Amino acid sequence: MNKLLLLCLLLPFTPIAAHANVIETRTSSIYLEHPKLIAASTENQPNREPRVNENGLITFDDTSYFYDYSWLSQRRVKESELSSYSPLFLDLLRNAIFARHGRKFVTPALQNYFKSQPWYNARYQPQQFPANLLTQIEQHNVDTILRYQQKTGKIYFGNSSAVARRNPNTSPTTIKPKPATPKQTSAAKSETNQNWKNAQLIRTISSNNPVLSIVFNPDRKTLVTSGNGIQIWNLETGEILRSIADKNLVNSVALSADGKTLAAGITTDQHNNTMIGVWDLEMNESLYRISGAGNRVVITPDGQTLATGLSSQYTVQLWNLRTGEQKQKLSGELQYHATSMSITGDGSILAVRGSDKLDLWDIRAEKLIRTLKFSGSYGDTDTVALSHDGQFMVTTRGPLTIGGVDTAGVAVQIWNLRTGELIRALEGHSRLVASVAISPDSQYLASGSLDGTIRIFNLHTRELIRVLKDTGEAISISFSPDNRTLASGSSDGKIRIWQVP
Repeated sequence: MNKLLLLCLLLPFTPIAAHANVIETRTSSIYLEHPKLIAASTENQPNREPRVNENGLITFDDTSYFYDYSWLSQRRVKESELSSYSPLFLDLLRNAIFARHGRKFVTPALQNYFKSQPWYNARYQPQQFPANLLTQIEQHNVDTILRYQQKTGKIYFGNSSAVARRNPNTSPTTIKPKPATPKQTSAAKSETNQNWKNAQLIRTISSNNPVLSIVFNPDRKTLVTSGNGIQIWNLETGEILRSIADKNLVNSVALSADGKTLAAGITTDQHNNTMIGVWDLEMNESLYRISGAGNRVVITPDGQTLATGLSSQYTVQLWNLRTGEQKQKLSGELQYHATSMSITGDGSILAVRGSDKLDLWDIRAEKLIRTLKFSGSYGDTDTVALSHDGQFMVTTRGPLTIGGVDTAGVAVQIWNLRTGELIRALEGHSRLVASVAISPDSQYLASGSLDGTIRIFNLHTRELIRVLKDTGEAISISFSPDNRTLASGSSDGKIRIWQVP
């Protein structure tokens, strides 16, 4: 008889009436080191992966199996253990920690799956879940799994429980976004609309790691990407010209308007310590590094100021781009860490996105304009983009239900930047939206998703112009300065370049 099954039979258990053919064993060291599916039969069965069936339900191949998630409350998981799990399985592991404490889920597939588990007792709405229910071990495991998913892009649904903190601070007063009647502008469709319908994939470049950030050089000859280090590519040939900071996880990069200065937000170790690095590309030298300043960067359009976030004490810090001298320190409502930053074309308004909030700053007046509050987090795929003309703000994920459909995760929200009103939620993606970009002329919006597509919209009319397919999990996207080329970076390390005729 299989030794593992024999151990299960010897351990005490309580039968569950609703599932008489299923047993839940108490955790043993075998389950802690080698979590397996618990079999109802006496046959020797291998481990299995979950899948989403044609009805949108999460199942294992054999429905007589229930996975034993109790080990996640018993010992600390290591990142090295997670490589064999699929994106869907990782989502289940992370959310099961909350489900074991009775949390409900807004994603129907997750809620239906946990509802089918014999141990699940739904008690708390997502917004009311007491984060301090998690033990130190459980919180460690949530953070470790999430960090691994963000690093590798292995996220299937995304979910509103991605980051829950122990003993959270009382939420400050915030402006919660409210749906507004969609407003149409007088902007006419340009010829580029038709051109984007005919956009062609002109090049695919293979990188060696997930492409977390991507930006065109204003010279239109090179492309800068980041992930494990920074890479500078020749756009014409697809050849790599230079690598920087190869030993670091580089979360974001920004270029000055003249293309001569590069800034990067870096995570330096497994404890999420951060550092900012700045290089003079023309002189091929490092200018300076700043420890603890965050791992998200934006350079103002005039090339004078570097904005960084989020440090342990301040939402945003502003630095002299050339010298690294600190100019301003701004404290807003955002906590924990920044996941995305964006600035308007005149350099006056800066958006800083985080796990559950978005701070909007007038950086010239050093004034916090407003804070938008979101329910839960999708980790590093919580992104924001501001239009160059200062009219629009685009976000991924929102806490809203539009037309009876939960928009969280699979929709893109367009906001009136000046008033904070929601203009419209654009739907169509079937999985998590991981990246957004607005063209420099403020006419077009691109959204990249884990469903393997990029959707291009007219930002003013909200018309869907084109769906680019076979894009991989597009976790970063960027328009070229002339608005005619789009680059995407995927979790499998592929860089794809599309161009209009």
